[in-house]
Amino acid sequence: MIEIYLLEQFVKFAEKGSLLKASLELHLSQPALSRSMKKLEDEFGVQLFDRSNSKLVFNQNGELALEYAKKILALNEEMTREVILNDKKSRTINVGSCSPFPMWKITSDINKKFSELTVSNEIAGDDELIGGLKNRQYQVIITVNKPENRLIYSKLYFKDKLYVSIPRRNPLAEKKSIRLSDLAGTDIFISESSGYWYDTLIKNNLKGNLIDLKDGFRSFDLLFTAGKCAYFVSDRYLDFFEDDSFRAIIPVDEEEARPEYYISCLMSERSKYAPLMNYDDKTN
Repeated sequence: MIEIYLLEQFVKFAEKGSLLKASLELHLSQPALSRSMKKLEDEFGVQLFDRSNSKLVFNQNGELALEYAKKILALNEEMTREVILNDKKSRTINVGSCSPFPMWKITSDINKKFSELTVSNEIAGDDELIGGLKNRQYQVIITVNKPENRLIYSKLYFKDKLYVSIPRRNPLAEKKSIRLSDLAGTDIFISESSGYWYDTLIKNNLKGNLIDLKDGFRSFDLLFTAGKCAYFVSDRYLDFFEDDSFRAIIPVDEEEARPEYYISCLMSERSKYAPLMNYDDKTN
């Protein structure tokens, strides 16, 4: 069997047009490259070059061998690339979620139940997520609406509740609960990548008050301004917020602010993701 390195040197010699140039490119001595070309001829059992004045010139056998060598090297490169990609895919779970809040939870749950997998995640709308699951763009999705499709297995993942964090100097900070209409005229930090909250709950009600965070805090002025604005938080993450004498966290008293999230996978992969689909913890 002809070794790949011989074919690589063979093709490089053809590309450079001389043993000297090829040997320099390959970091070999010219005699070593010459011996490799002779070994390649021995492997074929035929001459691949015409020799004249210590020069090697491709003959018809050599030209034919060169054509196949290029194909073999291209296939070898493709094989290596595809095998590595396949291995990466086998160790990656693609998750789509309608909101960052359940994405944080599902990532934590996957790390607990599938510690060998790398999580790739994306925020999108329900329709896009369901379509992506059916065409295997995602392996697991989190949606607000339960997918009604016989090819998809779904279950209730958890219930959520939206709160608003607001500066205490704002008169709204004295309220026990708040409605979105109360926030008219109040600047609110939110990102389009908030998915469900941005598209369904906030964008349709408070569009004029939104300050998009998609570019992040790029200046001290923006960071300072953030302290004057309201922002939303899920009840699942209230434990991470320390008592703040400068801000109040108030529940949003609207039905849309209490979504139920559904976790779904393909019915054909239900057993594969059973540890995740059936996983429950005290945070549910």
